[in-house]
Amino acid sequence: MIEKLQDRDWLVQQYHTLDRSMQSIADELNTNRQRVRRALIREDVEIKDKSTAQKAALNAGRATHPTEGKQRSEEVRIRIAEGVAADWANADPATLKSRSDKAKQQWELMPQHERDALLKAARDAVRAASKEGSQLENFLLEGLTKAGYAVSYHVTGLVPNQNLEVDLLVPSLSTAIEVDGPSHFLPIWGEESLQRNIKSDLQKTGLLLAQGLVIIRVKQLSSNVSTLLKRRALAAVLEAIQGVEKKFPARNKRLIEIEV
Repeated sequence: MIEKLQDRDWLVQQYHTLDRSMQSIADELNTNRQRVRRALIREDVEIKDKSTAQKAALNAGRATHPTEGKQRSEEVRIRIAEGVAADWANADPATLKSRSDKAKQQWELMPQHERDALLKAARDAVRAASKEGSQLENFLLEGLTKAGYAVSYHVTGLVPNQNLEVDLLVPSLSTAIEVDGPSHFLPIWGEESLQRNIKSDLQKTGLLLAQGLVIIRVKQLSSNVSTLLKRRALAAVLEAIQGVEKKFPARNKRLIEIEV
């Protein structure tokens, strides 16, 4: 077993791809942590920094988070979200590719039952969002209401003889707000499903515009609905709403698209 410490590919797979700790590897090989560390250095395997090692320990359940059970303030959550967003935005192409490759390797090495569980959870989340409204829809509803606008939720009957539902409606401004998740732009459920969504969105937009409504389409490009994303979306929607309130747009300017 100890000869595995001379196998660089095995060390990389265990230490980086599977995110195991030096101690975990040492236990398997019936040796000590320092010997594993020396082997990693000798085989020119990058040693994880403290932050990365702690994250791996948390993900594997070897440690508990120091803030577990504590409630973070909204201000702290926003700062954390902004920090994560900045980290991804400022990452160089090599770092982004490394993260992507690592995620793919973890998926490929994941047992089939775990993959099936994750896929089921994703499908269930999409179905729940379609019935109960997405996180972003609910956040916009709450934010617009707090800003003093009367907003109707999941409105039907705007177009005669059409089974059509609008996510949010500000009746006083004749303005509909549609929140389009990633499946409206990416082939998450396959190319055929994507093309159906695109066609449906275009038809819906045309029908609503024909009724004289303003349409604000919020394009949620990321599947990760962070606090930062929601706040940016609300700020952009409020700006658009205030513009409509100030001067109702001409017919050819009644489709407003926002990407978040």
